[in-house]
Amino acid sequence: MHEAYSYAGQMHDTPLYEEIFFRRKTKFQYAPTALLFVPLFERLMPDHTWGRPLTGKARYVSWGFVLMTLLFSFLILRSGLKRKGLCAAAFLSADTAALLFTVTALTILFFPVVRSYELGQIQTWINGLIAASILFWMRGKPWAAGILTGLVCLMKPTYGLVVLWGAVRRQGRFLAGAGATLLTGLVLSIRLFGLENHLDYLRVLSYLSKHGEGFFPNQSMNGLLNRLMMNGTNLEWEYHAFAPFHPAVYWGSLASSLLLVGFLLFGQAARTVASIKNGASIRNAQSTALEFALAILTATMASPIAWEHHYGILLPIYALALPYCLGQQKSDGRLLLGLGISYLLTANFFAAAQITASVPGLNLLQSYLYFGALILLALLYRILPLAAAKEPSP
Repeated sequence: MHEAYSYAGQMHDTPLYEEIFFRRKTKFQYAPTALLFVPLFERLMPDHTWGRPLTGKARYVSWGFVLMTLLFSFLILRSGLKRKGLCAAAFLSADTAALLFTVTALTILFFPVVRSYELGQIQTWINGLIAASILFWMRGKPWAAGILTGLVCLMKPTYGLVVLWGAVRRQGRFLAGAGATLLTGLVLSIRLFGLENHLDYLRVLSYLSKHGEGFFPNQSMNGLLNRLMMNGTNLEWEYHAFAPFHPAVYWGSLASSLLLVGFLLFGQAARTVASIKNGASIRNAQSTALEFALAILTATMASPIAWEHHYGILLPIYALALPYCLGQQKSDGRLLLGLGISYLLTANFFAAAQITASVPGLNLLQSYLYFGALILLALLYRILPLAAAKEPSP
């Protein structure tokens, strides 16, 4: 980002991505709008720390977003448990203290969150903003969730799917917040970096979708297929190269993404409406915080490159899902078992899985985090109609 910002701030005949991404082979994969945050980074990080572990103010700010993820995940879980009558209403209570301790421990032990901090990744900021947006949605403030989602989209455009979901579901207040934030950021970005650089970014997206990464931390269908086909490097990070184009990988990844997105936008609605028993309106059924979380998770999994630390967004989603799993009577056992298995797979780093790297077929085990996310996705679809039938969303 620092290299791209320095180049974009000067007059050049060659577009930003043509020079940085295609010629220099620097893996700057963010949209130009992400460069709006670089001046803030430069204030936090002296020049000599670029590309090295975080130090000084930058470390404290990054820790602040980890704590933000922790706090909002705690509030999400407490709110859900209180609604189910499983937690004391008083904030200063033994239940609250025990719950805060538990969420703190789970956050510290949640590998994607810790990995994001360790890498000095902007994903640490995104995790905190996503957790806050889910809580705002739960509390009937979709416009605030929209503003935070808009900020996230400026950093990482793949979350634009969440805005598209809001449009399909006609979530006006959410769209107003997200739209205002995105429009402001986009206008400012075009003014600073030029329209040509924004259009040039489309070539980067096309290139990434055709290649992707075989390196094992890429926990997406693209990564899974690249490793299955032994296409590209598996155990070593390539600083200046992506996986070679492979038709099976490309079309398999594309089909998977279209399936995930299509089911979110169109397939799920009929299932939800059909399951409603108490006459709740269609709009209310489609407005739950659970479905908002589904859109966030789908946006992450549908991307051709979804690194391990990108799944830091799962922590507040687990906090959201747990009370619903506890409140479904006879199905409690199966839902909780599925949630537990999913958490086990996504919260940990299993180094032993890399032993299978050179064994086609068996190296599917390297995608354990992706499989854990799939289980969570299925659970959310399972509990969404049950929750929608009992209580309208904000």
